[in-house]
Amino acid sequence: MPHLSTHHTVGDPICTRILIERFADKNIRDIDGRTPYEIADNENFVDVMKLLSQFQGGFLGPVQVSRGMMMMMMMMMMMMMMVMIKMITIVMIMMLLMMMMISQ
Repeated sequence: MPHLSTHHTVGDPICTRILIERFADKNIRDIDGRTPYEIADNENFVDVMKLLSQFQGGFLGPVQVSRGMMMMMMMMMMMMMMVMIKMITIVMIMMLLMMMMISQ
């Protein structure tokens, strides 16, 4: 998991949001034992502090989890439907072959 307080993101709320949405752990500590929120507080990055406090838990807030989970569930359902269609097609072909064999 990337740490939120890398030198590229300190003080930049856009980069911070992107990292949180990509599952960066906002509770991980740096070499000095500080969390990203504590670093933002020390540097007076108010926007980053507000952003970090909006997200619940260690990783994502409820809105981001819902979107990501919804997309993943939709993809899984589509894959399952494709497998089911293939299975149904195979069963239908087998039934046709059996009917042809019986009719001879």
